[in-house]
Amino acid sequence: MIVKKNYLKLMLFSLMYISHTAYTQTQPACPNANFSQGGFNNWTGFTGDFTNPFLVNGITTGRHTIINTGGADPFTCGGLQILPPGSFVVARLGNSNTGSESEAMRYTLSVTADNALLTYKYAVVTSSIPGNPHSAAEQPGLKIRISDQAGNIVGGGCGAYDVYSGQPGQNFQTCPYGGEEVLWLNWSTGVVNLTPYIGQNIQVEFQTKDCEQSGHFGYAYVTMNCQPLQLLVQYCQGSNNAVLTAPTGFSSYLWNTGATTSSISIPNPTSGTVYSCALTTVTNFGTCSANVDVTVEPTIVLPDYTYTQNCGQLNLQFANASTVNNNVIIANLWNFGDGTTSTQSSPNHTYTAPGVYNVRLISYETAGCRDTIIKQVTVKSIPTADFTVPSTCVLAPVTVSNTSTDLINQTMTYSWDFGDGTPLETAVNPTHVYQTAGTFTITLVAMNQDSCTHTRVRNITVNPLPPVEAGVDQQLCPYTPMTLTGSGAVSYTWNNGATNGTPFIPTVDGKYIVTGTDANGCVNKDSLLVTFLPAPIVSAGADVTVCENTSVTFTGTGAATTYTWDNGITDGQAYVPAVGSYTIVMHGYDASNCFGLDTVILTVNPLPIVNAGSDQIICTGASATLAGSGANTYVWDNGITDNVPFSPTSTLTYTVTGTSAAGCVNTDQVMVSIETPITIQIATTSEPACEPHTALLLNNSTGTPSMNTQWVFGDGNTLSSLNDTVSNLYENQGCYDVTVTSTTALGCVWSQSYPSFICVYPNPVANFTANPGVISVISPESNLVNLSTGAVQYIWDFGDGTEVSNDFSPTHTFVVEPEQNFQVTLVAITEHGCVDSITKIILMEKGVILYAPNSFTPDGNQFNPVFLPIVTSGVDKNQYKLEVFNRWGELVFETTSTLEGWDGTYKGIACKEGMYSWKITYKTSSSDEKREQLGHVNIFR
Repeated sequence: MIVKKNYLKLMLFSLMYISHTAYTQTQPACPNANFSQGGFNNWTGFTGDFTNPFLVNGITTGRHTIINTGGADPFTCGGLQILPPGSFVVARLGNSNTGSESEAMRYTLSVTADNALLTYKYAVVTSSIPGNPHSAAEQPGLKIRISDQAGNIVGGGCGAYDVYSGQPGQNFQTCPYGGEEVLWLNWSTGVVNLTPYIGQNIQVEFQTKDCEQSGHFGYAYVTMNCQPLQLLVQYCQGSNNAVLTAPTGFSSYLWNTGATTSSISIPNPTSGTVYSCALTTVTNFGTCSANVDVTVEPTIVLPDYTYTQNCGQLNLQFANASTVNNNVIIANLWNFGDGTTSTQSSPNHTYTAPGVYNVRLISYETAGCRDTIIKQVTVKSIPTADFTVPSTCVLAPVTVSNTSTDLINQTMTYSWDFGDGTPLETAVNPTHVYQTAGTFTITLVAMNQDSCTHTRVRNITVNPLPPVEAGVDQQLCPYTPMTLTGSGAVSYTWNNGATNGTPFIPTVDGKYIVTGTDANGCVNKDSLLVTFLPAPIVSAGADVTVCENTSVTFTGTGAATTYTWDNGITDGQAYVPAVGSYTIVMHGYDASNCFGLDTVILTVNPLPIVNAGSDQIICTGASATLAGSGANTYVWDNGITDNVPFSPTSTLTYTVTGTSAAGCVNTDQVMVSIETPITIQIATTSEPACEPHTALLLNNSTGTPSMNTQWVFGDGNTLSSLNDTVSNLYENQGCYDVTVTSTTALGCVWSQSYPSFICVYPNPVANFTANPGVISVISPESNLVNLSTGAVQYIWDFGDGTEVSNDFSPTHTFVVEPEQNFQVTLVAITEHGCVDSITKIILMEKGVILYAPNSFTPDGNQFNPVFLPIVTSGVDKNQYKLEVFNRWGELVFETTSTLEGWDGTYKGIACKEGMYSWKITYKTSSSDEKREQLGHVNIFR
């Protein structure tokens, strides 16, 4: 329904739009003036040259062109749209070829009140040289002429219009074109009042031409429409506002209210008020005007329609009878009630099936006012009369099967004539009996609720009855076979169930009736009498019931002389019957060979199939329950009661005796066994251990295999494992109980606990401190203070290659060559052998050994001639500097080599005796520490 609703909304919008454009698009009074038919119908075309466009009569392809596709003209730089607003198709007069060509089109209009307002639209495209050097008379351009039947221009200056390429005051626009240019004029509108010419013919003519000099083209797009010269009143019934709209296209408007717009709004209008508007059109040939007035009344639309249709026709002709007091009905929207619609005024519609349809008509007038009417429309159907009738027989009721149908399932009435002179029948499926044989004509007339009728005629054949004979009467002994044979027909049925022509043994005497049916299905009857001779009275005895494998003897008694039994039984002789139920017939024959018979029922009950159940295996001390099946009652040996639990103490076989409801007995046996117990034994591969400790435990259990073994380790950990060896991590000290529980496949459970099976001992805590913690070459001894707990034995490793010590807190002198740090390790051991250790670093301070003499004698001999400080240890010799200063602080010597000394000179001149200051700056070799050492030295000569 959403699609349908949207479609209807679109239709309503379209119709509202049509209310303003109906005349311009459909052109009822000037057909195809706007080329809406897609061709040049009602137009006359001409072609020629610059001086005469009327040389050749006829529409010429390429020079007279219908265009219904939007877009921009290719020579106007996208500025000119080919289709003007409100139009869907235009004609192009001329083309972009040059050569001084000229084209024309002419349209003749018979003026009426419905088309007295003529509106034309045009757009012009021309090519030119920049500066446009040609004269106006030589230029390409467009000419429009509207004349009466005498050839006079109508409407004053409004009936003529001339324009040439680039004409001043015409708003031409420019687009570059190669080395030249295109001058084009956008869409313009002209309006002509044809009211003075009502009842006459007028002629509209469009002419285009190229440049006279043949070098430039000129063409135009044109369209035209007509409508009544009247004011459009938009004042629907019930509205509180009226809108008056003058025809579009005029240059100016002047209402009697003083308004100058093409449309005015009148709030709360007074009915009967007259409004007028002066319409003026200006062209380059002059000015023309018209006055139009209207009386304002509410617009009332009264939609209505009629239709015609005959029986069996699906096509209906609708006649629109809608009326309106203002304006005119311009649009109609039909909904035929079958999902289809139409916008025609009086459509012809074909339905796909008969029926009752709700047909809706919405009528719209020029200003958009509308109203709706809905009527029920019946599309009449002709029923299809038909029936089936079988062949029948004289005096046999025959029912005809009425198969008549109606396309819309209307209720129908019927009239039957069976063709044998009997009265007409009106039942739906009547039953009729023919009294004589022959061929008869049955006529059926079916009529539906629309009084539409249809007749069907079919023949029926009434066949005669067959001459059936049962045969002669018969007399015989009881139980003696006889044969009944009917004749005169094709098939026979006897009332006693006998098959015609097949021997059978009658059980009763009396009348036997045969029904014979011939090839046509006609039926007749006859009968015969059967009389029995007296039969001897005999007895087979009472019914017998025995169990399987029991012998039985049957003996007949009564007025007979001999007795026979069926099932191969011999009178008076025992036999063993099979299991089952038998009805045994005995015949006793007298001297006349007539026999009497009797029956006896033999029931042989089977022995019960007793089942003691499957053999059982149970746990020691568990109970067992034995229950027999296959019988009704059960008795067990060994003092056992059926289906009552008991507790066996040893493996034993039990026998059950079962008795069925018939009293027959059978037995079965079952064995109940006691499962072998599990003897739980475990061991450990671990001696007493230190925390944390992973204990390995061995499962050495014997007996029935375990299907589920649970270990409880005593520390909160459990494990389910069938492995022979399991492990558990004991993280804390203590002794732990271990419990093992094993379950067999039968569900027997065996458990054993082992107290304090695993013991875990605490570890000591090794710790010490060294005093001092930093030694040197000069002071290599340190006192090692033992801070350990929980231990009874200690091992010291001093890390200098000397022997270990077992003292509690030893004092050790470290080997200082080479100079290094020492890793001292203390191992602490408990009484249970649990161990802890700790390692600490003893630092060796690499000391600085620097010696500087306080005097030297640079006197020329070999003794003490140089001041040279001696560096033996702890100095980075690459970061060394010696400086010597005199008493005034002047630098007299410096060096960065530990091997170079001062010879007591300054710039090659011997210094005076006396005291001099020195400074040594260096970085220690054991760290990045920089140091400075000061002193004095004396020179003696």
